[in-house]
Amino acid sequence: MAKPQRRAVKIARAEKKSLKIKVDHLADLQLAIAGKDKYAEVLRFEDPTVYGHVKGFCTTRSIGIDAATQTNGLPFGRLVEVYGAEQTGKTTLTDHVMAQTQALGGVCAVYDSEERKDKQYAQSLGVDVAKLLSIQPEHKTIEAAIETTRRALDYWIAEGLTAVPLCIVWDSLAGMPTVEEIENPTTKQPGVAAREVRRAMRQLMTKVARANALFLVTNQQYEKIGGFSPTPGAKKSTYGGGGIRYAATMRLEMIRTGQLKAGSTGPAVGIEGLCRIFKNSMAAPRDEAFHIEWGRGFQNAATILEKLKDHRYITPGATYNFAAQGHQPLSWKNGWRGLADLLATDPAAYKLMTDISLGLPHGVPR
Repeated sequence: MAKPQRRAVKIARAEKKSLKIKVDHLADLQLAIAGKDKYAEVLRFEDPTVYGHVKGFCTTRSIGIDAATQTNGLPFGRLVEVYGAEQTGKTTLTDHVMAQTQALGGVCAVYDSEERKDKQYAQSLGVDVAKLLSIQPEHKTIEAAIETTRRALDYWIAEGLTAVPLCIVWDSLAGMPTVEEIENPTTKQPGVAAREVRRAMRQLMTKVARANALFLVTNQQYEKIGGFSPTPGAKKSTYGGGGIRYAATMRLEMIRTGQLKAGSTGPAVGIEGLCRIFKNSMAAPRDEAFHIEWGRGFQNAATILEKLKDHRYITPGATYNFAAQGHQPLSWKNGWRGLADLLATDPAAYKLMTDISLGLPHGVPR
């Protein structure tokens, strides 16, 4: 073979060799990042042990609020903020969530900054107060709330209890002063609370995800006074700056819209409200109505009744008649109270009416 031909063969072989690439670059990159010193654990994102994957949800026991989240509840391993004006159902929601967490075999701890939590009311909503922890430092400051929450999450992670549901509640953030406010009550310290919360969220959110805990924070909404605004009307904000807002996976605004009455002309026995999902990183924002009966919590029968009226499934009159294609007609008296008694003894009717009121196809599991 002539020299030019041999040279061409060598060049071709060299080019062929250089074009050989390894098939699994992903695995090689995985090993390169982890390193021989095991600097970091590197997993495929589909792996269920990846931090940040939501591994479960906790129902609020309100069909309206669950529907608004579009995930049928609040996610474990994330921060959820519930805010609004006074007497809008924020504490009622936290009590229902804690009761449900306990029903799942989990553990709950509450940081009651305002020291106004009612034991009897919590019990009436299903909370086992004998198994509910109340965090009580000497001074209920933001710094104390952050430190006690960090200790709880560190313990949960160190003991490998991430499979056990954990719910930590701050009720409420607006009721927490800073250490600076206590030590120097006459000195104005604008932004101290916001800085503390923002700094804490950068550390706590990783621990919340790794502990697979539901971190539930209630907050007050207030109107900003003074300052120039290009748009008319009062500006509303929440306590603690943007730290909670940015860290939260969901932000639920609770709005009171009216009164829940025992009958058309009866006395008020609760409130009507609207849950507005202002932020939802897991689904599109949505608004849904809810009803609360004082002393008993969320009243789903009242929510179902109002929605069935809107969808024209109920015949008006002294006796309420419900009829849906392919299902046996139902009748009852005494408005939502009568419906509540009916649904308590007929789970199939409860599921049917709930699906119809939420616009779900009949028979689709939720």
